[in-house]
Order: sequence, then C-alpha cells, then structure tokens
Amino acid sequence: MIILITGSRKFPRQNAAEIGIINLLREISNMADINRRNFHTTFICGGAEGTDSIAIKSLRYRGQRIFVLKPNYKKYGNYATHQRNDFMLNHANKVLAFWHGVYYKSGTASVIVKSIRDGIPVLINVWTDEGFRVMEEYEFKENVPPDWDWAKVLNKDGPFRRVDLEGQELYRCPKTGTDICPDPVRDGYVCDEECTRWKE
Repeated sequence: MIILITGSRKFPRQNAAEIGIINLLREISNMADINRRNFHTTFICGGAEGTDSIAIKSLRYRGQRIFVLKPNYKKYGNYATHQRNDFMLNHANKVLAFWHGVYYKSGTASVIVKSIRDGIPVLINVWTDEGFRVMEEYEFKENVPPDWDWAKVLNKDGPFRRVDLEGQELYRCPKTGTDICPDPVRDGYVCDEECTRWKE
C-alpha cells in the first residue's frame, strides 16, 4: 500500500500544528506496523517545507519507508508541482492530508480535489482553533467557494473526467480526444459545453 502525505506549509499556531501532525503520524505509523504482516506500507510526499518535512523526519525516525519526490522545475516550469502531485496520485492507494482550511492558493486543497475526483480514499485533517479534526469529503465539497479555480473539478456536470465504478470510459473530451479534460489552473481554459454531455 502506498500512502501519499500532503499538507500545508504554514498553519495558524504553527508549533501546535506541528505537534498535532507528529501525533497523528505516530498513530498512522503504529497502524502500519500492526498491519505489516498483511501488506507493506510505503509513504510518499513532495518534500516541501511544513507538513512534508515533518512527515519525512517523523516517519524515518519510526523506521517507516518514505520516498520524497521533488518537483522538476527545469523540465515542467510553473506546472512542476502539479505534475509532481499528479504523478504521486497516480501511484497512491490512499491520501493523508493536513490542511490549513483555506481553499485559495492551496496545493493541498487541489490534491484533495483530485483525490475525490479520482476516487482515491482521502483522510482530510483540517486545522481549527481546537487543533486538527477530520473533515468529511461532503463537507469539503459543500464549502468550496464557487469562484475557486478548482471548483469545477468537483462539479458533477462540469467538464472533467468521468468514469463509472468499474473504470470504464464514459466519454471523450472534444478538445483533448481523451477522457481527461483541460485543467483550469494548468491550461487556463475549460472545454465547451459539448464536454458536459455523456457520449456512448
């Protein structure tokens, strides 16, 4: 099993947030040790400051295997972090997110969106005045600002990838010719209304 760890760089009350992340990672690490007889758990993260750095130190201290995938800015430019995140999501069985709770300009929020879109189980730990709490996927979606760049990704009628429960392709994007549509953040545009129609 591969668990992707993603999280915000900064939180209100940073020290308290870091302690909360460490405590939650300790619980996850203990669970991985218990289940090691049945499957081997590998963690992956992007190596950014904040949550990623804490996860690397904490999990390695506990003897867990964690791989760090840095963005390749030389090859992918400004899209490097999105490319890196997409690569990790393509290999992850689960996602563990530590999020500061702000949708705008949040790479963590975009990873959560893509996880929900692609059906990858995601545990959303959102920071509050009382510390971290688990946010359900429906709550995350209900609070998405309508003008947020990634809002259309969660819109069932929006121009993004759709697959049925068995992973069968349901339609093709008229612009890309695949089941993957343009990304509003990466590409700067979305498809025309044809893309919202189901095609046999």
